[in-house]
Amino acid sequence: MLLTWFAQHNQRWWFQMNRLMGEAGQGGGEAHELLRTFERIRLGNREDWYEEFRVLADLTAAAGREALDTGHRVTARQHLLRACNYYRAAELFMASNDPHRPAVYAECLRAFADAAPLFSPALERVEVPFEDGLLPGYFALPADGWEEPGPVLIYVGGVDVFKETLFFLGAAEALRRGMAILVVDGPGQGETLRLRGKTMVPDYERVVQADVDYLLRRPEVDRGRVGLMGRSLGGYYAVRAAAHERRIRACVVFGACYDIGEVYELWTPERRRHLESLLGVQDEQTARDKFAAFHLEGLGQLVRCPVLVVHAEDDPYVPVAHAHRTFEQLGGEKALRVYRSGEPGSMHCQYDNFPQTLSYMCDWLLDHLQ
Repeated sequence: MLLTWFAQHNQRWWFQMNRLMGEAGQGGGEAHELLRTFERIRLGNREDWYEEFRVLADLTAAAGREALDTGHRVTARQHLLRACNYYRAAELFMASNDPHRPAVYAECLRAFADAAPLFSPALERVEVPFEDGLLPGYFALPADGWEEPGPVLIYVGGVDVFKETLFFLGAAEALRRGMAILVVDGPGQGETLRLRGKTMVPDYERVVQADVDYLLRRPEVDRGRVGLMGRSLGGYYAVRAAAHERRIRACVVFGACYDIGEVYELWTPERRRHLESLLGVQDEQTARDKFAAFHLEGLGQLVRCPVLVVHAEDDPYVPVAHAHRTFEQLGGEKALRVYRSGEPGSMHCQYDNFPQTLSYMCDWLLDHLQ
């Protein structure tokens, strides 16, 4: 009833609540903690949202570190992962220049970094060489390990996803199925944007090429079994990468984005400001000029690996037409799954149907990385 009430009064908050509930099933939250927090927030009151999620995050992180001090590593890991995502939630409605934002983001990174060694095997903090610098990321092996080199998934995030939170958006499912994972903050994303000042680029294939170069130097990775998944804006990045990088064997477009300039025009002024901050610009005309290069025209036909495109008919952020345009122009083996209006999965990136959609995409990848 609470989520239904929010759906009727504030669509954006309703979407973020569904997102958090979906991520809870992947270790990024707990349903009752979230529901209690939602009930204390006045509709549309951003200070309430920040304060309640900051308090929840602090309490959860403290519980995790207390469990670690007493030797309970599994409990500590679970609490710290939830805390990481609650810190991310706390800043959801902040402006990019909000004075609280740097401290909240630092705690988000810290909680995940504290949880990483508590996995088995431990998540490895990595730095991927990229042109004149390094891109921060995490490399993870499946729990059972491998006797021989195995498949790996490069997972690329979107507008407001950090490398850390990709573990709540499907990376954990891939690990459960025996795939290794590489998640990296590329230009315009997470740590690379906020702490290293690198803004988003249209030719993201350069980043994925660097990711593949890095992975193929690792003895754990089978060089013939490299997969790629891009979520939301990352769907645009993934198709660009697959068009240029022949070492990608299979690709999932988890939410298509054919033309970011078109999406920019559809978004509210507030959402536009967020996209502008990723570009490092401060006015709409400059953003439009730069976004003119962010499209897939002429690229889909260059893709040779199998591609699965997944989208939602009711997506309010990227119209379903972007999925159809992406799919129609793909040149090789391809599949399209559109979640129809009214069925579970019909919202942006299927937050309302993770148990089915994440498993479907990861199984498809595993089948094509055999």
